[in-house]
Amino acid sequence: MKKVISFLIKFFIFFVVWSLFDTYLIQYSWFSRFWFYPNFLLLKELLFFSTNILSKGFLLEVEVVSTNQFLLEGILIEVGKPCLGLQVMYFFSAFIISYPGYWKNKIYFILFGILLINLLNIIRIVGLSLIFLYYPEYGDFNHHFLFTFIIYTFVFSIWLVWIKYFSFKRYNK
Repeated sequence: MKKVISFLIKFFIFFVVWSLFDTYLIQYSWFSRFWFYPNFLLLKELLFFSTNILSKGFLLEVEVVSTNQFLLEGILIEVGKPCLGLQVMYFFSAFIISYPGYWKNKIYFILFGILLINLLNIIRIVGLSLIFLYYPEYGDFNHHFLFTFIIYTFVFSIWLVWIKYFSFKRYNK
């Protein structure tokens, strides 16, 4: 029971820190410059890979029109801040850090997990772009429900992999 309470307290602290950074401190220009830089880099990476897959892999006409928008065969696609997946990556990392395990394993698993989340997010952007291009009537459902369900199911699954194969449990048997 102590371990569960310890985990919940740690995870709650990470939640409070994220909320503090993303809600309160963002109001200050010195912090917002620091906080938005990773967002900008991630956005550039997601747009670069997604538009390249769409143009070179699917042979579609793609034109980047701003830092977070591109035209796909004349249809405007916008990638907003929530679409970056930073919050998902943060809570994935917070879960791994809060759960028992060796720090070396935690670092490797977090890096590997974030890489997988980014790859899944690129697939998500490509998939949603194709849906909005060919089946726009299904776009909102897929954007708000189906792809969100897929992302969270994936993150939950890799949490389970952490618990089963990489936490202390494995080494205490």
